[in-house]
Order: sequence, then C-alpha cells, then structure tokens
Amino acid sequence: MKPRRQSRRVYARAFALTLQRLRLEGIARGELKPLCVREEFFLRALRERGRADPADFIIPHPLLLLEAMREREESEPDEPFTPDPEPAISAP
Repeated sequence: MKPRRQSRRVYARAFALTLQRLRLEGIARGELKPLCVREEFFLRALRERGRADPADFIIPHPLLLLEAMREREESEPDEPFTPDPEPAISAP
C-alpha cells in the first residue's frame, strides 16, 4: 500500500517546529539575532546559565502565528499611510 501524503496542516506544523529549532540553534551559535521576545529569553537564558534547552522555547504552530502577528503589529507605524498629492501634469 502506498503511504499517504501529509496533510497541509501537519506539514505546516512540522515546518514551523523545524524552523524554530533551526533559528534557536543559529542564535545559540551567534549566527542569528533574536527576532521576538521568546528568542530574546532563549538568548538571555543561554547567557545566564551557560545552557538552555531549545525545546523549552519551541511553541505550537498557532501560537507562533499569533506571535508573528503581534510582532508585525508592533513594528508597523501608528499613523495611517497617506499618499503624496498627485503631481500636476503640465501639457506640452
């Protein structure tokens, strides 16, 4: 019998967990900078204790999406975008 393909949800979940693990490993090696509060806590724990278990800082996919949305909202400016007035077009 042919094995079933993973569903999109299972694949997205596995991708998110792998991405988080690789980011934390890169932060631990000093190759990457923290992008969110959770990664900053990981780096702080690593510096203070000399070691930190990356598994303690990996969160489920829905929480990762929520964290990304929150970080995106905080980085956006508070003022709404207003386009520049249209330049006057002069006739030849």
